Formats: sequence, structure tokens, C-alpha cells
Amino acid sequence: MITPPNPTGERVIAVHGSGFVYNPNIIHWMDYTQMARQTGATIVVPRYPLIPDGGTAENSVPPMADFIAAQIEEYGAENVSIYADSAGGTLSTLAVQKIVRDCNGDSSCLANKVPSRMVLLSPGLSGPDIYTDPNVELVNDPVAWLTEEDREYYAQWSTGPEEFWNAMVGPTEGMPPTTIYIGSRESSAPGALLYAQRMVDAGGDVDVVIGMGQIHDWAQGGPIPINSQSANYRDDIYRELGIVSEADDAETVSV
Repeated sequence: MITPPNPTGERVIAVHGSGFVYNPNIIHWMDYTQMARQTGATIVVPRYPLIPDGGTAENSVPPMADFIAAQIEEYGAENVSIYADSAGGTLSTLAVQKIVRDCNGDSSCLANKVPSRMVLLSPGLSGPDIYTDPNVELVNDPVAWLTEEDREYYAQWSTGPEEFWNAMVGPTEGMPPTTIYIGSRESSAPGALLYAQRMVDAGGDVDVVIGMGQIHDWAQGGPIPINSQSANYRDDIYRELGIVSEADDAETVSV
């Protein structure tokens, strides 16, 4: 957990990516610490089982759902948002879908267990279709190209009921307002657009920001950003997370 000197009471659950294989890297930690410093939000970084250590959807999604719901019950939905990249975006979406499923339409349950907002950077949301979608083959992804080893890893991770590992079969009605950042040059883009369309069809609140010519995780922040364009979107991301007001930018609330 990263606590700024003068916390505002806002909490961001930051679910790291790295393909369900690796722990958060230095780019993640720089991003999270900058967010805490610039906004006053407390950044909570949950760890989850990785594939080399036996991590699967079945032993990752339910505990993550329980953790998110517990944070919201303790601090209030209006004070808890989710910020996740890559595989972390996949896991957090699946976890919130489980919360929505378990609430079974109960408005009080949804209000007390679902986060106020989600911001997803380059999430994988199309399940196994990413390996067969002809649109993916048209994407010239220079970073996260899909290999047979990746497919084997995904098959190894995809245990339990399909709704634990395929966001395309999970609920979209009842999901929180969601902003998805994707690059036009990444394999996960077609699936992210299909998922966003499902949210639209269900009457959900979703925005998609497409970085033309941009690559996987291009919107990730930090004092040494991996992409020259990411700094231009930090204030937007902070507002979408609800950790600065619409009238503020990060500089005015820096602590």
C-alpha cells in the first residue's frame, strides 16, 4: 500500500499486469507512487497467484472479488476505484463481474460492493478469442505479440467456470463506469472494443480512448513514462478514477 503524506480518503486498487506471470515491475511502482503523490489517493496493490506458482483463474478471481468488495464495504464505494493494466485489467474485470453476478440484481448489494469507477489500460477482455479473431491477425503489435507459449499459459490459467476466465461471457449490466485505454497497435484492441460494445448494448457507462499508432500499456504513467503521450492523459485518468475533481488537475492537488 502506498500512502501519501496527506491522504484524501480516496483509495485506488491498482491491479498490476505482466501476463499473470510476473510481479509488478519498476514501471508499475513509479506509476503508483506518482499517482499517490500527485492526487493524495492511497494506492492499494493486491498481489495474486502467478502462473509459475500455480496461479489460475479459479484461485485468483474469487479472492480478488472478495478483496475488492471488502475494501468497498470498509471505505465506501464512492471512495474506491480500480486502476489496472494488461492482465490486471483482465483479472479486475473478471473479479468485478463476479461481484455483480453474486449480487444477482440486488441494488443494495451492488451499491455496497461494486467500485465507483474502473480505468483499464490495455486489458485483455476477449478471452480465448484473442487467439482466433482474424482482426487480431491484422494488428502489427510490436510489444505483446502472441506466441504458442502465451496460448499454453492462458490455457493453464483458464480453470474453473468459464465466467472466471472469459469476460465476454460475464455480465455487463451492473458494471461500474469504465474507461478503457488501448493502442491501435496492440493485439488486445479488437477484444476491448467488442467488450465496450457489450457494455453499450447493456446501457452501461463506458468510454474508450484509442491511441492511434500507440502500443500496449502506452497510457501507463510515472515520472519516467514509457510513452511520450502518457503524460498528456494523466489528469484525465485521475478524474476518471474520481481521485481529483473535474475542475482540478494533478498539480493543484499534489501533496
